[in-house]
Amino acid sequence: MSRYYKKAKRRSKKNKYFRLIGFSMMAAGVCILFFLAFPLISWYAYLAPSSDIELVTPVPGNFVASWVATAFDQINYNDARNWFPEEKTKGIPIDISSYVISIPKLAITKAVVSTVDTRLSEHLVNYPGTALPPDFGTAVVFGHSTLPQFFNQKNYKTIFANLYKLRKGDVIIVFVDGVEYTYLVDKISITEPDNKTIFTQRKNEKLLKLVTCTPPGTKWKRLVVQSRLKTIERI
Repeated sequence: MSRYYKKAKRRSKKNKYFRLIGFSMMAAGVCILFFLAFPLISWYAYLAPSSDIELVTPVPGNFVASWVATAFDQINYNDARNWFPEEKTKGIPIDISSYVISIPKLAITKAVVSTVDTRLSEHLVNYPGTALPPDFGTAVVFGHSTLPQFFNQKNYKTIFANLYKLRKGDVIIVFVDGVEYTYLVDKISITEPDNKTIFTQRKNEKLLKLVTCTPPGTKWKRLVVQSRLKTIERI
């Protein structure tokens, strides 16, 4: 009696390669999706639940649509003046060209704040026309942020990536002409990008406001960390 054997077909190596490529692309897609979704996740995980943070304007229903609209704009946000191109601030005499600030909680040490140059890629910027520390009024300091995983305190394109971690009572130290000024955070708010009330100058108070985009990695809103002068110490 004759026996018949069915020879099994060898799986093509091409199929294995295609399958491997498919799985790799799927994994990469999931990683990219999470990477891009992190700003929104961070908003709800870190910012929204905090009792310290005041939402000046609620998160709108067209939140994502707003992001899509701003993601493709042609504004050069490396120039601090372009953040509020229509803002007309009164000139304030400038005695210094720069000063430095440190934020211990964020591991930021002696970051340079320019009072004459508005290029945010090279330093922080004391917005033109606002007060200078430790004068009466409000010193408004702008800085770049990005996704927290890219934070580098020596890179001014990422320096404020962790600014959202500050809370009331945290310390901001300002060094001007050999004098150390300690400010304490007393208010944190999230506002619309065109909210100009951040420039309000109160002549009976000595305030410092740090401003950056939020959630990290987007231009949707503005995070404003306000601090008040507490102590003065000569170095």
